[in-house]
Amino acid sequence: MQLTTLFGYVSILALTAAVCAGLAVWARRTDSGVVDGSARRYFGLLLGVNTAWAATTAVTLLLPLGTVRIALVHIQDLLALGALLLWVLFTRAYTGRSTGPRSPPVVAAMIGAVALGIGVATNPIHGLAWTPIPHTSPFVFVEMARGPIGGGIIAYSGVAAAAGIYYLLDEFLTTRYRPAAAGTVVVSGVAAYVPTALSTVGLVPVREFSYSAFGILPFALGMAIATYRFGLFDVERLAQETLFRDIGDPSIVVDTDRRVVDFNRAAADLFPELDAEARGEPFEAVCPAVTDAMSIPATSTDGGVRPDEPEAAEVTIESDRGVEHYSAGVSSVTAGGRQAGYAVLFRDVTDIVGYREELERQNEQLDAFASAVGHDLRNPINVARGYLQAVDGEIEDEAVAADIDEVRSVVGRMDQIVDDLRTLAKHGQTVEQVERVGLDAVAKDAWGTVETGDATLDADTGAVLDADRSRLRSILENLVRNAVDHVGPEVTVTVEATDDRIVVADDGPGIDEATADRALEYGYTTSNEGTGLGLAIVETMAEAHGWTVEIVPDTGGFRLVVSEVTSLETSDARTGI
Repeated sequence: MQLTTLFGYVSILALTAAVCAGLAVWARRTDSGVVDGSARRYFGLLLGVNTAWAATTAVTLLLPLGTVRIALVHIQDLLALGALLLWVLFTRAYTGRSTGPRSPPVVAAMIGAVALGIGVATNPIHGLAWTPIPHTSPFVFVEMARGPIGGGIIAYSGVAAAAGIYYLLDEFLTTRYRPAAAGTVVVSGVAAYVPTALSTVGLVPVREFSYSAFGILPFALGMAIATYRFGLFDVERLAQETLFRDIGDPSIVVDTDRRVVDFNRAAADLFPELDAEARGEPFEAVCPAVTDAMSIPATSTDGGVRPDEPEAAEVTIESDRGVEHYSAGVSSVTAGGRQAGYAVLFRDVTDIVGYREELERQNEQLDAFASAVGHDLRNPINVARGYLQAVDGEIEDEAVAADIDEVRSVVGRMDQIVDDLRTLAKHGQTVEQVERVGLDAVAKDAWGTVETGDATLDADTGAVLDADRSRLRSILENLVRNAVDHVGPEVTVTVEATDDRIVVADDGPGIDEATADRALEYGYTTSNEGTGLGLAIVETMAEAHGWTVEIVPDTGGFRLVVSEVTSLETSDARTGI
């Protein structure tokens, strides 16, 4: 009986050491594909200490009573304290908590382990940790009659175990990540203290014997299951779960038969039909509002996906929150290189749709305004011009003739204002289509549409960019006209391009800082003949491309810089696209 019991205990402890050692080696050699390197390292150290604890206990049982055996019992206590400390560090690291020396729980755990360890190591001097009581039945062992320090070890054990279990439970209840793995670790941690608890209440074969090391085996087996079966350290699986559960956009996963496999909380909030019984139901049945606007690709017989996988579709959903717009896209989900299903992802575009509808309304209003400008205002101007032409050369009174000339000038200015307003209304909208154009060629086209007299154009940049050719020409036309009107018919206009900027300058007197600050305002002009809209048109059309405009004062000439032209490319080659 004595040998049978002893052999059984030693065998259990040897198996415990082997399991812990195997897991410790795995943790040591696994450098990738695991989550959080510090958690893995603490896990390996914990198993290594447990291996030594189980092996030391097994060896102790085989030794005769004496000094060596008593020394090994002291070492068992030290290893137990080390395992408890590493359990706290492992659970904190795994749940994303700090394990640094500035963390109060870590400091408390370390101070407690070190203080109690010193008490155990010096126990032969003071005997406050425990007193050895030899037993020879049913086999030879040493009972540890705990003293004050021994009681502290028991208390430390309970607090450390509870802390680790709390960290894991808190993480699970907060995030719901890895329920199987987290639950297994929690059960393993509790199971590690079951032998000690049974020994305390006398439900063990030998009550005086310490069974604390026997709790290592259920802990090690549980950790093995959590690691290899439930992917405790599998970063790919954790990433998948985290992304799917924590993503704010509604997401639904279906299999190749278009049946719902899983969905996140955001999807359940959006579709009331997605409840606990929705898994396994056809996607069309639980999301009818979506299937009318989009379709999930069919799967070919060899497991592949049709090449015409649909692009994102816009769907409108009415709920208690009102009418919402979503962009719904379908992505393939593969497993082992074969088609496993699809992920349907919804992105809330309600605000974007609202902005788009508002922009469409504004564009319609601008179109209506442009039509009114072109018709309702142009007709009276044409009538006035007709009357002026009718009396042209008929007025002999020089004073009256001078007045008629002034009226003709005003009518001409009104005509220019109408042209500018039509330009703003028709071309101030956001640019939707662009083409690759040559800056020099467009500048020369613009130059040809303006009465420039003896003025000179220097446009030899070789630059190309993406732009609406008509609007870019209007920008340059207004800048050329501005130079001729304010400097004179002999002005030189220079067009430059560098990095993401286009610079248009002239050799006139330039403008001061105060004028530059207001020059882009609608209606601002320093000339009696100007409309005050030319530079405003430049800025509006530039902003329609997504560019910015700035006038640089006090540069010895007028200098306007168009920036953020990200598509601009310069080269030595001259182009005329």
